[in-house]
Amino acid sequence: MKTTTIKMVFAIVSLAVLSGCASMGPSATGVSESTYRADKHVSAQHKLHGNVSVKTEGFLNTSRNPHSSRSTANLDNSDAKKAIEKSLSSANLLASSGGEYTLTAEMKDPDLAGVLIGSNRVSKRNIVIKYFLKDKGGSTIYSNVITGSGDRDAPRMGNIWKQQKITSEIAYQDSFRQLIEDLKGL
Repeated sequence: MKTTTIKMVFAIVSLAVLSGCASMGPSATGVSESTYRADKHVSAQHKLHGNVSVKTEGFLNTSRNPHSSRSTANLDNSDAKKAIEKSLSSANLLASSGGEYTLTAEMKDPDLAGVLIGSNRVSKRNIVIKYFLKDKGGSTIYSNVITGSGDRDAPRMGNIWKQQKITSEIAYQDSFRQLIEDLKGL
């Protein structure tokens, strides 16, 4: 009876541990989870209030191949645009259509390295994005390279792909937070 109980406990613990390793592989970074939600928004008198449209360049999709260096959870161009727009909207900066200003976000360094190759993207990630804001005449009124940091104490057990995704979302959100704070200060 005691041997059966020990075997049963061992089997349950083994399944729990292995379930973290048996995931389907990398998943894309979530748009909603990457969105920065500003606690204060700009007033109607701010020159950027409801006046900024968004373009994205160089953002990479997430490879489903766990052995690829591109397997790190990412936002692609479309999802990055959505997350930036939601972040801008939370601060009353997003134009409903058109807008007097165009914000371009260009991925410079996605800090790629799959969790199985090279380095640990489960608990740390730094993404570098260049932002520039131009008016309709083409004059640049804001330009900055921002490093968004995702640095957390991730659990050692469990689904590594899910942990990597969470760290990625924190890094993107941090970049968008810094951007919003800069734009609010213009």
